Amino acid sequence: REHGAGYLHHFFVGENLDRFATDRYNEPRSLLFYVPIVAGGLLPWSPFMAPWTRTAWQVATRRRALSREQWWLVAWAAVPFVFYSISVGKQPRYVLPILPPLAILLARSIEWRMASPGDTGRQRTLRWCTVAAAGILLLLGALLHRAKPLLFALDPATGTVATTVIVVAGAGLLALAWARRPAWLPVGIAAASVATLLSLHYSIYSAEGIEPVQKMTAVFRMHWPRATPSYPPA
Repeated sequence: REHGAGYLHHFFVGENLDRFATDRYNEPRSLLFYVPIVAGGLLPWSPFMAPWTRTAWQVATRRRALSREQWWLVAWAAVPFVFYSISVGKQPRYVLPILPPLAILLARSIEWRMASPGDTGRQRTLRWCTVAAAGILLLLGALLHRAKPLLFALDPATGTVATTVIVVAGAGLLALAWARRPAWLPVGIAAASVATLLSLHYSIYSAEGIEPVQKMTAVFRMHWPRATPSYPPA
């Protein structure tokens, strides 16, 4: 009412239709743009999605049926993924809502394999997925170690600790994969995930440093040292 039709056009057409169908806000991106984002968002659990290819084939050929709950979870993840994949204005954060249903499906899949101790094929698949997860953590630790000179906000001591924690988590997960204790795998992967996330958070994401807004404030104070923020009277 206050801004008239201009606001409605800006919101519904500019911020929604234009963002979906045109390159007004960013360059067009690949149809597979969200695949690495989803895989990265589920790390280090992502390798456990690999057996889903066989499950999908079995479902497609009617050799296996999904429950109603599983179909709901698949739809919850698939519909937003397809919708945002065909859009032009792709942003990584748009696809984040599909991570919860994928996490639930992953948990159900791991639980199903763990509940079959006599099935060597399922146990072998679980073990190799864990090995892949451990390899990802070891690779991440190596890349973080090599990238320390480029991470200008990273304190060298903190970077060393973070790299060590991630490598130890990967090595421990690798040892756990061959310990023939499938019941320990989810706990081990969860512990490695928490250790990796905390290491990245405290070494990179929340590292001390001057933010751009702080630089602007310093320049402003240098030119106008007597300037103080003013507010209208209450």
